[in-house]
Amino acid sequence: MKKKLFMFFVLFGSFLFFLNGGDKEPGDIIVELPELTRPFKIEVYGDEIFVVNNRFNIIVYSSEDFKLKRQFGKKGEGPGEFKYRINFSIRPDFILVDSQDRLSWFSKEGKFLKQKNKKLGSFYIPFKNKFIVESTHFSSREKGETEFEIYDPELKKSKKLYKYMVKTPLIGGPDAPPIKEWPMIRQYCEISYDITSGKIFIFDNQNGFFIKVFAENGNNLYTIHKDEEIEKIKIPDEYKDKKREEFKQEQFWLELQKPKLIFPEHFPSFRWATVNKGKIYVQTYKRKNNKTQFIVLDLKGKILKEIYLPLIDHNIQTVYNNKLYKLVENLEKETWELHIYEI
Repeated sequence: MKKKLFMFFVLFGSFLFFLNGGDKEPGDIIVELPELTRPFKIEVYGDEIFVVNNRFNIIVYSSEDFKLKRQFGKKGEGPGEFKYRINFSIRPDFILVDSQDRLSWFSKEGKFLKQKNKKLGSFYIPFKNKFIVESTHFSSREKGETEFEIYDPELKKSKKLYKYMVKTPLIGGPDAPPIKEWPMIRQYCEISYDITSGKIFIFDNQNGFFIKVFAENGNNLYTIHKDEEIEKIKIPDEYKDKKREEFKQEQFWLELQKPKLIFPEHFPSFRWATVNKGKIYVQTYKRKNNKTQFIVLDLKGKILKEIYLPLIDHNIQTVYNNKLYKLVENLEKETWELHIYEI
């Protein structure tokens, strides 16, 4: 009798393991979000999850039961409407939507409050009583640069923070000259911030494991370098072959120009990073048992933790309260899922 009971629990446990996807760890959550069709960005604030869907719409879910709570925003040119694809930032008392040609303020409930016009080609992030602005300019199809600057409440420049060269060429129209070279490893330079300490962080993988830290007034504080502690990973031939095939499928128009596809010898030190509530979270290219490495650091750069999560890419994800929230397309079901992992 005892042997039969033992075998029952073994088989039942195996059934639950495969039902949950095999790789799913205790505490991990996977939930289907049927309202999503073309998500672009996800953010979590308090007990709510905010997603930009189908370019112009913001959908809000409960982070407790994952049910749809409300949605707002649509294509148009009137107040509270958007002509171009949107991005957004969440603050305790408002949501700022950047629709490329204007900034629109909404209440947390989605009520339109006010708007200001701005120039195209820049992205505004509210920070304290100022704005961090990211602007990209091209002097030619092959030469471009992106600048991070601080703007005052009246949307006027007050301080330059950082500049980096854009290595991905600007795609022109059918009559533009052909592109000769195309970098196959994504250049990553992004900005994040920590509200409590008032620090601004710029991540730039062109310079290795490199994080530049500024005070809220824009003054340079310190730089975090971790190249000696991060393993260099050579790019394998099978990875290059896979990316070449993806390029043919996804960039078919560029493929006709036959550009030279450029790979460096090694992967960059990281592929994605953010700051949340006093910690730095970095996703690297290192893989182990079909999982990807994440490194958690304090704001001075001390490594606190390393963890491997069952993820490959870095798209449409965020960190909040030591959890990674990621949107994943289920191609078999033709739906989008929210995956949540303790980190």
